[in-house]
Amino acid sequence: MTYYSYKLDAKNADGETIPLEFTAQKNLRKDAYLKMYVKNGDEVSSYDEVKFEDIPKKAQPK
Repeated sequence: MTYYSYKLDAKNADGETIPLEFTAQKNLRKDAYLKMYVKNGDEVSSYDEVKFEDIPKKAQPK
């Protein structure tokens, strides 16, 4: 089975930046917006692709 490793800076609902590392079983779509489910501060347990308008206002890129 192939896994893809990712390192990215995510933003929480308050707009604070959090560095995250995680793996996925598929190659994620470039420039997609992801909702990350994080536990213990930096462990990604799951993710969903979302639309830009579903991102909290404080976390939307400027």
